[in-house]
Amino acid sequence: MRADLRRARDQKSTSSHGAGATFWIGFALCAVLAAAGCKGANFAKPDGGGGRDGNASDVAQPNTCPPEIPSQSKGKAQSCSCDRECQTGFCVDGICCNEACTETCKACDLPSSLGVCAPVPSGVKPSVALQCVASSPATCGLDGTCDGNGGCRKFEKETPCKAGTCDGDGVTGILTCDGNGNCSDPISKICEPWTCDPTTSDCTHDCATDAQCSPGHQCVSGRCGKSPNGAFCDTADQCDSGFCADGVCCSLACSSSCMSCNQTGSVGHCAPIPAGQHDPACGGGDPTTCGNTGVCDGFGSCTLYPKDTVCGPSSCSGLSENTPRTCDGQGTCGDSHPLDCSPFLCTNTACATVCKLDSDCAPGNQCVLKTVNGVTTGSCGPKQNGQSCASPSECLSSQCVDGVCCENSCAGACQSCNLPSSPGRCLNVANNAPDQHNICQDLGATSCVTNGLCDGNGACQN
Repeated sequence: MRADLRRARDQKSTSSHGAGATFWIGFALCAVLAAAGCKGANFAKPDGGGGRDGNASDVAQPNTCPPEIPSQSKGKAQSCSCDRECQTGFCVDGICCNEACTETCKACDLPSSLGVCAPVPSGVKPSVALQCVASSPATCGLDGTCDGNGGCRKFEKETPCKAGTCDGDGVTGILTCDGNGNCSDPISKICEPWTCDPTTSDCTHDCATDAQCSPGHQCVSGRCGKSPNGAFCDTADQCDSGFCADGVCCSLACSSSCMSCNQTGSVGHCAPIPAGQHDPACGGGDPTTCGNTGVCDGFGSCTLYPKDTVCGPSSCSGLSENTPRTCDGQGTCGDSHPLDCSPFLCTNTACATVCKLDSDCAPGNQCVLKTVNGVTTGSCGPKQNGQSCASPSECLSSQCVDGVCCENSCAGACQSCNLPSSPGRCLNVANNAPDQHNICQDLGATSCVTNGLCDGNGACQN
C-alpha cells in the first residue's frame, strides 16, 4: 500500500491536503490495481516533474507499461511513464529512478539529483498527498513541508502560534513556536508610529484618525508616518529604511534573486532563501539546457543543473549504445560516449538485456533460455561493463553494482558505477550530490560533520 501512496501526487498547498472525492476515487482505483497485481500506480504530474508548486492530477495511472512501449529502453534520470520502460525498473516522479523511492519526503525528480532518490529539501512540499499533512500554526505541529532529512517539518522557530494583547502602543504576550512543536517562546512588538488595534491584537498599518497612531504622530493621507523594518508596506517611501520588499519594510532593497525579506525568524531583514526552495526569478527548470534549475543554493544565488545531470537521450549506433549526454555543472551539455552492447544488440536506444531468439543477439552469439520459478528468460552471454544487470552472474566482470556490470566492487562512499555518461566505470559522485550508497549520513548542522552530500572527491561533505 505504501508504494501505491508514493505515487499519489498533490503539490498545491501545505494546508489543503484533503484532495476531495476525486482523490479518494483515484486512491480506490490504485488499491484495485494493486490487488490485481499492478506493480504500482503513478498519478500524472502536469508540470512534468522537477518542481513542487504545480497541481497534481487526481487520476490514477497504472505503472505497468502498454505493449507498444519498449522494455528497459531508458537509463537512469530519463523521463518515463511506467516501470518496465526503465533499465532500473523504477519510474518515479516521471523519472527513471535508481530505486523505488517510497520513503517519506523522498523524491527522484529534484533538480539537484535527477534520477537519484533523495530527501526533499527543508521547507519544500512533499509530492505525496498524505505525507506531512499541515496542522494549524497554533499547534506548532507539522507545517506541511519536509525537513530535508526525510521527515516532515514542524513550524519553524518564531512562527506566531498565539496572539498577544494590546499594551499601550505595542503588543505583548505573543507566543511563538520553538521549532520543536511547542508554543512557548514569548515575544513583544512595538507598533510606533502606529498603535495597537484591540480588535486584532496587532499593530495597525493604515489610519483614518489620529487615534490610530501612537502619541506624537498624526494620520496624514492614511499614514501615521514611516514604518520600521518588518512592518507592512506598499511602497518604499512608507519605510524608515527607504526599502519595501516582499510586502514589508526591509533593511535593504533585497531585489536580487534568491533573497527575501519576509522569512520566518528574519522578517524585515534581507536574507538568502533556503537551499532547494523555488524562486521565480531563477526561471529555468529545463535540464536539457544545463542552465538554471529554478531553485536557490541557500547563499543568495540560483543553482545550475549539477554535473552528471542527463541533458540528452541515449541512442543506438550499430552494436553500441551512445550514452546519454550529461551536464558539466557549468552550464554546458557534454557529448555522448560509446558503450559496447555485445553480446547483445542495441535496440530502442539502449543495450538489450534479454533475448528470445539467436537473432536478438550480436552476430556469433546464441540466445540461451533458462526457466526459473516458471519464468523463462534468455541471455546472449556474459555482459560487458556498463550494461544493466540484476546479479553478478550476468557480468563478465562478476561485479553487478548500482544496477550495471562494473569494473570493480565500487562500494565506497560517494562513488557510483552508474553515472549516466559512463556506466560501468567506478567514479566519484559530483560535489553536492547525495551519496547513492547511503554511507554519508546527514547528522544535522549542530554536529558540524557530515550532511549526507558528497564533496566531489569521493568523500562525504561536511
